[in-house]
Amino acid sequence: MGPEARRRSLEASGMPAPSSRAVTAPLFVSHEPFFFAADKVQVKYEMLRSHIVDGLGVSKAADAHGYSRAGFYLVSRAFEDSGMAALIDERAGPARARSS
Repeated sequence: MGPEARRRSLEASGMPAPSSRAVTAPLFVSHEPFFFAADKVQVKYEMLRSHIVDGLGVSKAADAHGYSRAGFYLVSRAFEDSGMAALIDERAGPARARSS
C-alpha cells in the first residue's frame, strides 16, 4: 500500500495523526516506507518504544513524535492499563454515534 492509499485508509477509519508534520523522529523522516508519520497508532507505539527501549528522555521522545510531555504520560498510562488496544483512539464521527 502506497503512502496516499495508506493516508486515505487512516482518514476513512478516523485515525490519522493530527500533527504528522510535527513528527521528527529519525525513523519517520528516514523515508523508510514502513514508518508513516500520519499513522497515529504507529507514532504512539514508537514514541513509547523510543523511551522504554532506546532510553530517550520523556520530553525528547514526546517532542520527536509530535506530542507534549503531558500527552506522552497519557499515552503511557493508557498503554500500561490496556496494552496495544489503548493506542487506538475511539473513532470519531458516525461510527462513534452508532456505538453509543
